[in-house]
Amino acid sequence: MQSISVRLRLSSVQVRLILPALRLIVAADHQYQTTGGIARARHDIRFYETSVDTTKYKPAGMKPFSDALDKLSALAQSGGRVRLDCYQLAACMFAARHVRVMIRHGHLKPWLRNHETATDRLVQKLERYRRRARRLYEKHLGVAAYQDAGNVWVDVLAWVHTFYLWCPCNKRGRSSFLRAWYRSVVNRCVELAAEGLLRRRRYQPPHVQLRGLVRRALRSARRRPSAMPVKLILERPRAGGDFLADFIIRVQRSWAQSVTPGDSGEGER
Repeated sequence: MQSISVRLRLSSVQVRLILPALRLIVAADHQYQTTGGIARARHDIRFYETSVDTTKYKPAGMKPFSDALDKLSALAQSGGRVRLDCYQLAACMFAARHVRVMIRHGHLKPWLRNHETATDRLVQKLERYRRRARRLYEKHLGVAAYQDAGNVWVDVLAWVHTFYLWCPCNKRGRSSFLRAWYRSVVNRCVELAAEGLLRRRRYQPPHVQLRGLVRRALRSARRRPSAMPVKLILERPRAGGDFLADFIIRVQRSWAQSVTPGDSGEGER
């Protein structure tokens, strides 16, 4: 059978830019195959609070990662020549990009002056050889076989991204647009409620309690058709402030009526 792999030379520095992510992926896959547990996925997925689509997992599709790890581990100290097929080269490119992410997140200490430039050069080199290996694959096994293997590879990459390489650093630090917009609405309504209470000659509660009451009033406004809409509260500040103040006063009255002498302990004395 004709070889579908290409031969290339990798330095020890280039190998070190690939190995950490390959080891991480292979170790996570070994844990999943052994115990069925997912160690690095999000909390809700890891403890199966949401369903896990196991149809994306293809054991045969994980083989390029383990094969590439076996071949590159022997070159970790001094570098050298190695034969890799197109999917093993793709696995090395994928791993090199994730090592760069690990360095950005601080999971790995940088050991080069410029990891970005070194990774870009390595990925470009691997891409050249991957294209050559792809032509060999299609020549000896056929285009249809390459397309079938490519469909498996896409599913495997989705699985690896979701369940093996997730970390809390991937969460966005800043709020989304909708969350930031809602916070600004609450801030404005807190100001209107304070003005409305002042017009009613009522003392406003502490800020934290006032903010909670305003959020409660906005929820009531969204759910009750007869209530004043949130948009109208913002468009008509005085009427909106009066609406929020009246809601807060009603809630405070209900709290006061719910407190009986027996609750405070005075009735037992």
